[in-house]
Amino acid sequence: MLFEEKEELTLKDKLMKWFAGLFMTILVAMLIVTLLPNDAEQSLYRLLTGQDTHSAGKFGDETITMDYFQAAKRDCYSRYKESQQSNMDPSLLNECAYNTIKELKVNKLIAQAVGYDISENRIKELLFEQAKQIHKESSVSAGYSKEEQLSEKDIYRNLLQSTSLEYRKDVMLIYGLYSFLSIPFEESANLKAISVESENLKFHLNYVSFSEVDLLNQVEKDIKITEEELQTEYEKSQKEGTLPKNEKGEFPSLEERKPILYNKLKSEKKQTLVSQLKSQIQTLQNSKSKDILKQISQLTDSKIEEIKNISLKELTKPSANSKFYRFASNKAFLKDLTELPFDEGNVGGPYTEEDKTAYVEFKTFFFDNKEKQLQQQSYDSMKKMHQYILMEEIKQSIASKYPLYRKFDKRVE
Repeated sequence: MLFEEKEELTLKDKLMKWFAGLFMTILVAMLIVTLLPNDAEQSLYRLLTGQDTHSAGKFGDETITMDYFQAAKRDCYSRYKESQQSNMDPSLLNECAYNTIKELKVNKLIAQAVGYDISENRIKELLFEQAKQIHKESSVSAGYSKEEQLSEKDIYRNLLQSTSLEYRKDVMLIYGLYSFLSIPFEESANLKAISVESENLKFHLNYVSFSEVDLLNQVEKDIKITEEELQTEYEKSQKEGTLPKNEKGEFPSLEERKPILYNKLKSEKKQTLVSQLKSQIQTLQNSKSKDILKQISQLTDSKIEEIKNISLKELTKPSANSKFYRFASNKAFLKDLTELPFDEGNVGGPYTEEDKTAYVEFKTFFFDNKEKQLQQQSYDSMKKMHQYILMEEIKQSIASKYPLYRKFDKRVE
């Protein structure tokens, strides 16, 4: 026969083919997922699990709901609408919203750590007060008829539905938290006495200060480059194959290379002499000479500065006559202040700040017996500044441990 009748597949054969097809489909899908970039793989996973459907991202393990994100976005729009005349870039609003959310979530963690919270009932009470105020103002000035006016309950319901209650709570937590942490505490008599005593403790110090540039300029006048040194450096570059060719493809002569070789040798000598100068200063400091600071001043060509009758608190500010150093902000200085005896010749250092280095002679200290009242306003201002700095450090530390997934930016920070 020309055509043979095909044999009908059994149920077993059909099942085998179905499972083989399913296995190949799964294998191909796994291969595709494996070859995807990491961020694309994560996006696909969030899409399949439904995490991207009703959320704007995550802060740590906490999902950012869309209504929470939209509330932050509306706040950003309200803040920027006065400064932005044209249509705002959506990406700018998203960036602001995510930054706002991060700030709120970090502060919420701090509030939880210190035991501060605001109940939802309190938030609802405030919203109802706001609704009553809106109703009162609309009744007086809006010119609506009684039928057109919304009742207090309707206004309250609209306010409640307009913004996520969780978002309102986190915003109120920030304001309440700062007030909570700013509650003044009563200082004990001992603490007040220590404060007054620290104000009355005075120091007499001498010091010299200089920068690396000052030292380089100081040694420059002693540098001399001979013809023999230039010749040796030229020949050395020829042997090492570091001598570059000129535009004609030829090696330049010694005369052509002299300016470059001179500057190179001069720079190397300056660095060597500065290192030797620093070693001399270190040797002087370790000696038992009574005029160490004077000798350091001569070596570095630096003027000896004098500070008299100054408190430790005042040492946190730049000296009026030198306009340079805040000694009490330096840990090494505070250590030497408590360990080195106050006497002629006792020199501590080096103390560095930015590009400056200082050596200090600890001469004398004494207590000023005159009663001095603490300036409460200045003290409170300083305390608030320290509190703000500490709070910012805590917030940065917490934020670094909780990654923020920005769904609309497709990135994690």
